[in-house]
Amino acid sequence: PCMKWKTALTVALGVYGFNHILNFFDLYGSHPNIDIPMHLLGGFSIGLLGISLYHIAVKKQKLPRWFYVLFVIGFVLLVGVLWEFHEWVLDHTIHTWKQTAFSQPSANDIVKDLLDDLIGAVVAFLFFHHR
Repeated sequence: PCMKWKTALTVALGVYGFNHILNFFDLYGSHPNIDIPMHLLGGFSIGLLGISLYHIAVKKQKLPRWFYVLFVIGFVLLVGVLWEFHEWVLDHTIHTWKQTAFSQPSANDIVKDLLDDLIGAVVAFLFFHHR
């Protein structure tokens, strides 16, 4: 049996909530490298959710292994791109209006964040794909 989707969703929401706690205490501003483990955790938790959703969608069908990998990695990267878009919108609305530091200081930061999401997804897949 695979991981239950409710458990995976709870883990993902926990990481999301922890992100807001870090933002509330401005820990990203004082410790900018905390962004790295948070994107790794985010990719991992969304990877768990992708694995559970895959098993719900395919039931007992036998699909090629490459499709399973592509589904989970693609799901995580889709969520990662949407997250980066969300940060871009915040940077160009609220952060500009409040004159606070941007969430995305450069294109390099965006690419690094997506790479960290991908690494987290691969780790989740390697450890939980068979469960």
